[in-house]
Amino acid sequence: MIAGLSLLWAVKTSAYVAEWADPRSVWHGAHLKTKDAQVAQFLGQLYQDNGERVDDFVKAGAMVDMTNQLRLAAAVLKDRQRVEGLRAEWLGQAGSRTNSMSYRDRLWELAWEQFEASVARRGMLSTPNLFMCRGRLLVREGKFAPAIPEFRNALSLAEVSHYQRIRFEGVTHALYAIGVAYWDMGNYREARQWLLQAQQVQRASEQVWIGSLDKDVERIQVLASGH
Repeated sequence: MIAGLSLLWAVKTSAYVAEWADPRSVWHGAHLKTKDAQVAQFLGQLYQDNGERVDDFVKAGAMVDMTNQLRLAAAVLKDRQRVEGLRAEWLGQAGSRTNSMSYRDRLWELAWEQFEASVARRGMLSTPNLFMCRGRLLVREGKFAPAIPEFRNALSLAEVSHYQRIRFEGVTHALYAIGVAYWDMGNYREARQWLLQAQQVQRASEQVWIGSLDKDVERIQVLASGH
């Protein structure tokens, strides 16, 4: 009996330690046990952030943290050949970046799945950051128009925050994100309206949430005047 209990304890302890050691962080283990909306959001953000790092490599050749990223890739892909393909690309030993593109897309697919689960489970929970993440992911994928409703949702939630500092910060970032999405679509006049609102809120807060905001407003003013 004692031996059986010891074995059970060892198995549970091993599983617990494995959850913490998993490169997807404790959120991966937690999401297997709970339907909490924030757990899904945080796991989605982990996939999203790592997808962005790989995207930076794909688009600009940015350095990749080989140790952490290969561990994560091994856990996500469960395919040694594909992981080795990533290693070769990240070391500059391959002539293409197709493995990285495929892996990036998989990370973003997993991120979106978690974000969808978080939206479905959030109930009355105010989650402006969740919608900002959803919009940011769509922007990274070049889906600017679908990103705008996500940023608008973030704006609506941020506007009713009971905490002034959080309200100012959230509203500024949401307004700015909407403006930049329109900017990316080439709709400069619409972009100008949103960036000007973001600038107004930031100045009213007497804080600098977005360091480039004033310069971006100057740039969009010029672009909008020419159209």
